[in-house]
Amino acid sequence: PVELMTDLNQTLYDDLTRAELFITMFYMQFDPKTRLARFSSAGHSPPVYYQRSNRQCLLLDAEGLIIGVKRDFPYEQQEINLADGDLLLLYTDGIIEASNDLGEMFGEQRLMGLVQEHHLLPAQEIIESIIQQVRLFSGRHHFNDDVSLVVMKIVGD
Repeated sequence: PVELMTDLNQTLYDDLTRAELFITMFYMQFDPKTRLARFSSAGHSPPVYYQRSNRQCLLLDAEGLIIGVKRDFPYEQQEINLADGDLLLLYTDGIIEASNDLGEMFGEQRLMGLVQEHHLLPAQEIIESIIQQVRLFSGRHHFNDDVSLVVMKIVGD
């Protein structure tokens, strides 16, 4: 993942700079046989990692600058071993930056609370419950920013 992130940044840097654009990205490689996940980030929202053994949520936050800001940046790679019952939630910032009428954002803590509360549900139901709770929190049916969610659950062999 760190090589891919570095190569993408160097390849896209000139075009992104000219267009005054940037890219955030989280990239993970997962080996289902060893259950090893290697990941790298380019300024993207850190995925939520629910550890069944500890019954807690952590954020997978590898240091990484947004793609297109600095040509040569030493991206970081981390790895974790996943176990039965563990869960990963990847999401875009439209979820945590959704705000209510008071200007309060939904935030990572609420998101992690939902993952802890609903981790036993099927992946699609977890996604639906998060979207429903963000809509209830914001008081809006439509989101102001892009919203993408991916749930990965580790089960059996």
